[in-house]
Amino acid sequence: MSEIIQNMDYDKIINEELDEKGFVVTKVYGEGLVTCNLSSLVLHNVFGNDDVDLQRVVDIQFRMLDNVISLNRTVVPQATHTNNLYRAVGAGALGLVTLMTSKGIKWESEEASKFTEEIFKKYLKAGIEASHKLAMEKGSYPYFEGSDWNTGEFFDKRNFVSDEWLPYREMASKGMRNGYINAIAPTSSNSIIMNGSPSIDPLYEVVYREEKSGLNVIIVPSNYSNKTKWYYKSGFQMDEMWAINVVSAAQKYVDQGISHNMHVLKSIKASEMLRLDLGAWKKQLKTIYYTYTEDYERDENCIYCEA
Repeated sequence: MSEIIQNMDYDKIINEELDEKGFVVTKVYGEGLVTCNLSSLVLHNVFGNDDVDLQRVVDIQFRMLDNVISLNRTVVPQATHTNNLYRAVGAGALGLVTLMTSKGIKWESEEASKFTEEIFKKYLKAGIEASHKLAMEKGSYPYFEGSDWNTGEFFDKRNFVSDEWLPYREMASKGMRNGYINAIAPTSSNSIIMNGSPSIDPLYEVVYREEKSGLNVIIVPSNYSNKTKWYYKSGFQMDEMWAINVVSAAQKYVDQGISHNMHVLKSIKASEMLRLDLGAWKKQLKTIYYTYTEDYERDENCIYCEA
């Protein structure tokens, strides 16, 4: 998955020898095979309700993610070993479109990027505090000493040097349970279950028929109404650069990657694709996931048109 950006390395064969029964015994050094320890904050539930305590929710999220590392045993022992060294987690998110439409924010606007930046700044701060609390309770990850958390370079590299970051720099310098804390995965199936939009991407389609593994249902946004419908658009109906702007705003506060799906028309020219790819690079996106293409021509009896 392109949201996971961690230190990785290939296995090194240390020794091979023949034992007394004729078996070839290979001794391998393996440190650097990482796994995805992921969960997604449901943004429209957490930030769409003033009564929700963000820190409490993120504390629970990080405890559960950290417990996955402690309790799970991977099929490949190298992955278990690396998990225990870095205790890396990927606290992600879904439902950004659902949240913004509920608040009357257009995706094609500067307001959308600013709103996204504020949300993910709060999320990062809550994640740092949650991981620090676990470190004070259970100990920091083995490679904490001399890490960017310990030295403060995590904050310096991102220009998080204002007074608002001082309490978090102080916490991180004393202990962090997890070497990596944020990663945003694609969440198409999970988002249907949670009645929200996938990841922090625009919608592939606003109203559509889901046909998968025997499932055949019409999917309508959970908050779709006369009030919110004006803010809903398919990603194919918009300039993809708006989505890149939104993801860029979140990426500032995500230490790993964001699996962003691009939405472009099949008729797109190479020069336009270059503009988008270079734009994503200049705006410091670490990764791009799938690039979806569509003609986006709808029949007269299409479900969205009927809606």
